[in-house]
Amino acid sequence: MYGEGYRIGDQLQFDNKNFSFNGDTILKRNVPVAVVVMTSGDLIGSNNIITIQSLATGEEGMYHEK
Repeated sequence: MYGEGYRIGDQLQFDNKNFSFNGDTILKRNVPVAVVVMTSGDLIGSNNIITIQSLATGEEGMYHEK
């Protein structure tokens, strides 16, 4: 779920339809849009937070679990 700052959608769902990963880069429909700059948790467990940064503007945004 979106938390604050730079936003690329309400949720980050890496299903290869809209968003996917290539290393630490987030792709939206195969176009690089952001990089992961920090994560907490294990991305599979609970209380996970991911901080991303826009490649276009440098703005950071935070996403977290529901």
